[in-house]
Amino acid sequence: MPCSISSIVFTALILVLFPTPHAASSSPLIKDICAIIKNNYNIDMCDKTLESEPGVASARNMYDLTVEIMKSSISRSNRTRHHIEILQQKNSTNPEVNAALKQCHSSYDYAIGSTRSALAEVEEGEYQTASYDLLLAATDALLNCQEVVASKVITDRIIVRGNKQARLFGYSAFVAVDKIPPP
Repeated sequence: MPCSISSIVFTALILVLFPTPHAASSSPLIKDICAIIKNNYNIDMCDKTLESEPGVASARNMYDLTVEIMKSSISRSNRTRHHIEILQQKNSTNPEVNAALKQCHSSYDYAIGSTRSALAEVEEGEYQTASYDLLLAATDALLNCQEVVASKVITDRIIVRGNKQARLFGYSAFVAVDKIPPP
């Protein structure tokens, strides 16, 4: 009997210390979305990023996937916006950097607002309107922040990564909402 208990403990310890790779279990729904946007995003990066969000990874249909992608987009964009706010406080004496950070903050306000609107619209069954708002969130909303990053006024890696993630989540939700069957 002690041998079987120690075997169970040992097996549990191995599973905790050496989990199986998560990306290999990417859902068919996520794979479908990432295959569609492959011209704009690396498929592996898309799979890994979307799969890293528990709600997205556990979605069982396109409606749930769309909602969870939008919720994740809002959450991640809020974290990037908060980081920008911290940088604004630290760089308040550098007018060029502060102006660039202000543009990024406004971009994230726009992206988050568009995604929140789209989330409400999806919940109301207004998929076409949501699609438009998601396209704005993935493109126009972030344009000013992308431009200041491209100009090298801001080189912060968290903002650079946030821009990429916000676009990926926005575009993924845009594609997913168009695949939801009509109500």
